[in-house]
Amino acid sequence: MRSHHLLAILSAGLLFAGCATQEPAYKGIDHFTVSNVLKEPRVDMDMHLYNPNPIGGTIRALEVQVMVDNKVLGTAQLDEKVRVRKQSEFTMPVSFTTDIGSMGSILSSGLKAFIGDDTMPVGLTGSITVQKFFIFRKTFSFDYSDGLKAREILQK
Repeated sequence: MRSHHLLAILSAGLLFAGCATQEPAYKGIDHFTVSNVLKEPRVDMDMHLYNPNPIGGTIRALEVQVMVDNKVLGTAQLDEKVRVRKQSEFTMPVSFTTDIGSMGSILSSGLKAFIGDDTMPVGLTGSITVQKFFIFRKTFSFDYSDGLKAREILQK
């Protein structure tokens, strides 16, 4: 009889922990670089997030569309799952290839930002799926905004 009560309490605790998952908080982006510009442009950056949950988990899926100056630059997906510790910051590497046309559409705003030492608006939209205890999965949609200095991108 006691083992049934213990099992019920453990099950309720796991259920509560799975349902109480909060979405990761956005902390910023850095290491934004563009390489191989003349053939098949590749964009790499690090997206920094914070896990506010009292329990760690695993990021199983990430899909992010990157926009610069309100123009779509490309879309990236998670290549490998990422373990996340409880109440800690973590980094999601984001990489994707784009085309010369997409790069050209942001060229004028990039040059203006470079000359004026201004920031270019960067938007990140998509979804992230978090898993806990092999059972509970929750997908969060996100829409983050940030800014990058054009001089910092071009100097890398």
